[in-house]
Amino acid sequence: MVVAVVKDRLTFEDAVRYHEELLADGALGYRKIFDLGEGRIDLDNDDLMMLGARFKAYAETVALGAIALVAPDASSYERARLYKVLASGTRPLEIHRSHDAARRWLDSLAVGGEGAT
Repeated sequence: MVVAVVKDRLTFEDAVRYHEELLADGALGYRKIFDLGEGRIDLDNDDLMMLGARFKAYAETVALGAIALVAPDASSYERARLYKVLASGTRPLEIHRSHDAARRWLDSLAVGGEGAT
């Protein structure tokens, strides 16, 4: 499992670097928690579309693990919801209001469900 926590602000460059590191480490197939609760998201709609397209392209060559987005406030939730729409079909992806809820959902998949790596 990979856990990432946004501490200050999340930029497009940060998100691309995160994706590249997952790819380089062979971790795209792992379950992931991406916690937006400690920072703010500086991604506009175009950025989110490019990130969604990037993961759809990865899915053509690599099995992607489930991802739980933690978005406790309204702003991060709306950005996460848009990302979910744009990256749909690439892997199980759910948005949660707390880190604990995200972990429970991912753990439920590890019992043998889809995205259980």
